[in-house]
Amino acid sequence: LKDELEHIIVEITRLVSDKNRDKIYEQFKKLDQSEGENFANGIWTLKKKEFPKKNATIPSAKTDPVSGKTVTNPEELKKLYLETFQHRLRNRPAKQSYSELCELEDILCKSRLLITKHEKSRDWTEKEVVKAMKSLKLNKARDPLGFATDIFKPPVAGTDLVKSLTLMMNKAKRECKQPEVMRRKNISAIFKGRGSRSALKSDRGVFNCTILNSILQKLILNSNYQSIDENLSDANVGSRKDMNIRNNTFIVNAE
Repeated sequence: LKDELEHIIVEITRLVSDKNRDKIYEQFKKLDQSEGENFANGIWTLKKKEFPKKNATIPSAKTDPVSGKTVTNPEELKKLYLETFQHRLRNRPAKQSYSELCELEDILCKSRLLITKHEKSRDWTEKEVVKAMKSLKLNKARDPLGFATDIFKPPVAGTDLVKSLTLMMNKAKRECKQPEVMRRKNISAIFKGRGSRSALKSDRGVFNCTILNSILQKLILNSNYQSIDENLSDANVGSRKDMNIRNNTFIVNAE
């Protein structure tokens, strides 16, 4: 029995060693630059996979900034978050030094709306709607209506859904009115990484809009992207095609 036990231990050790060796080989094989992958990118990809960040447990209590009391009741916490974000999103008047500029911008906006009031853009085609649907990102949280992105991406989304969305988006554009159901948003409070976790000012809001709203916004952007891109300077690299932070670095170093 003792000999059999030693034999089993040796066999188990060999199997575990072989498995660990294969795992290490597979991981470090990704860092082989001969396969076309950047070494630094491979290192960070490996680090994120093997050593994922573990965020500390978020406390279930927040401090009311008005009364200074600690709130733990779920319903009271919801009410506190609602009041906080309503206050953050309030319509605030411009500073006195910028009041003239804001007034001129309002006049310019109203003038442009009057000029373009009778200029109708063409309707979006089903092909354009499909393009916007394909650009939706997967593995995201469900929207406020409970829909997952997967059901709106081809080929899961069928021809009937594409036709319905095309009619819906074109009607919203013609009437310049968005249905109230599409305007819903979920707000998640995320800790900024600094300050007290119990303080509401240490949280930032992440907004999750409806998928229908996302498709509408993508259609508007795709229709006007060329005009927007032509009127932006080289210093504006955010959300632009074929441009990233390297463009900003190049401009700064070239000065």
